[in-house]
Amino acid sequence: MINIRKKLILINSIIILILCICNITLATDNEYIENNKNLKIISIILIIIIILIAFNIIKYFYKNRNNFKCKEDYNGHITKNRKNKNVNNNVNNNMIKQKFQKMFEGSKALERQIETEVMQIYKTFNKEEFIDWVKAFIIKFKDFWILNNHEGLKNLETENLYKNHKLKLEEFKSKNINNFIDVTFIKYCSLYEFDANTKRLTVKLNCKMIDYLFDNNTKKNINGNKNNQVEKIYYLSFDKQNDNLSQKTKDEYNSWKLSDVRLQ
Repeated sequence: MINIRKKLILINSIIILILCICNITLATDNEYIENNKNLKIISIILIIIIILIAFNIIKYFYKNRNNFKCKEDYNGHITKNRKNKNVNNNVNNNMIKQKFQKMFEGSKALERQIETEVMQIYKTFNKEEFIDWVKAFIIKFKDFWILNNHEGLKNLETENLYKNHKLKLEEFKSKNINNFIDVTFIKYCSLYEFDANTKRLTVKLNCKMIDYLFDNNTKKNINGNKNNQVEKIYYLSFDKQNDNLSQKTKDEYNSWKLSDVRLQ
């Protein structure tokens, strides 16, 4: 659109220039004009055309000046809106950060409280050591599960949970299927709850994992996808089997047995 306007201005300017030259040429030959009434009329018409073209050009520039001013105002308005939007985004981001910071601080405070409650009963308990033990426990557990080795799970779980898992693995074996699980990334593992009466300690585990069922003969997927990682949150509860209250032993945390598994 701008290029077309520029071309029109250029064409009008050339026409004005030509008309001016013609008018000047005619004006210098007064005798010739006086003897030719038609040329007088043409000269007057040329002057009128020049005035009209000049008027249109001036009008165009005047309008263009107003448009340019409006454009500046419009751009200024947009810039202002963008600044306001950026300010709002910064405010929202700060609010989100503060919210997560409070959640994080609340989680840490909860962990400290739970650790204190456990240490009131088990003097040698250490939160960091226990969390590390849980992470190693998960790897050991999934290895037995993949192999359908319920005997291997016997020393890791309480009697009730072991019975349930044994039935599940025997069902897999009878159907000739396998449940492959692999924890690829642990986002966090933290103390979640402690029941002093039952001496049950629960941890919250957020992890990414591969979890699918497949046929042992055909190796085809039955459920899940071996190529997709899924994020899951588990609540793992452990019951302490050995009530050693004060003396730290080599298998300190091995006396905690998995008693319950819940998926959020």
